[in-house]
Amino acid sequence: MRGQCAREDEDVFGPVVQGCLDNFDFTLLFEETILFVLPASCLILLALAWRIPELIRAEGVVRVSILGLSKSIIYALIFISQVVFLALACINTMANTRATIPVTAIGAFAIVIMGALSYLEHRRSPRPSSLLTLYLLVAAPTNAARCRTLWNMPSSTGVLTAFIVTTSLMGIALALELAPKDALVREEIRKPSPEEKRGIVERSLLAWIVPTFVYGYKHTFTPKTLPPVDPRLTTCALDQTVVNDLDQTLFASLLKLHWRDLLSPVLPRACYLGLTLAQPFLVTTSTAWVLDAPDSQQSQTRTSLIGAYQRCQQSIMIATQRRRGRQTATQST
Repeated sequence: MRGQCAREDEDVFGPVVQGCLDNFDFTLLFEETILFVLPASCLILLALAWRIPELIRAEGVVRVSILGLSKSIIYALIFISQVVFLALACINTMANTRATIPVTAIGAFAIVIMGALSYLEHRRSPRPSSLLTLYLLVAAPTNAARCRTLWNMPSSTGVLTAFIVTTSLMGIALALELAPKDALVREEIRKPSPEEKRGIVERSLLAWIVPTFVYGYKHTFTPKTLPPVDPRLTTCALDQTVVNDLDQTLFASLLKLHWRDLLSPVLPRACYLGLTLAQPFLVTTSTAWVLDAPDSQQSQTRTSLIGAYQRCQQSIMIATQRRRGRQTATQST
């Protein structure tokens, strides 16, 4: 039933709401200050301090296309819908918390940064943007949870509609960011390898290598038909690397040359361990719910637990693939 959660119940940090929805939801203040601001702040800092300056110094590798124009239009529409949501939230005080206005302002600024980053990534990188893809993948479930919270608050239809439109447009932006740009790469530049042209999702799932397997199954590879190799894996890249300090030990020299490769499996391994340790807590919660939950919580809690199991197993699969891929690259180095 819509409107069963009062503003007083949602304007606390929580993180679990008390007094409505069978105490099975995050508070709106927690969703805004943690689930939204934290990823948006990381996006802004990484984009301004690292990715945008790096792309400004790079050369253009992709032609002007309908895909790039579509991305610019989508981010403009997202910004407009965010401004409309901010205006409606200022008018309807029952649909906001003490953090809604500043958080929405940060969101509007983040969208401007996303639009600029998307343009630069599209024109100056052969692969989809990893930073934007990760942010949009994180924003999708958190925005869905915020839509659910706003639905159960006594908010106006305009506030809820504006946020649903923003969430839907961000889903479209994610689909556009995942689109490959193989046919748009300029012919006068060096032909990138298949791995260089794939985004973080395809590289995490090793989906970029499937076309190579399919071609090898149907045809015989020759030196001319083999796909290009990533320049970082060639011996030329190692020949160009010079260790200036000849007095340092062999271990220090190897560490200086390959510290990125040596540290690359650490983050996937940490995610894998965290997800593995989370499974007993999920099993304990499910068992307690089966034994003690009243009938009123059956449908809502069951759906949430199924979604938690699905998300946990999918994340374990992705972390495992990234960990094994990084280990293989490190061993080959």
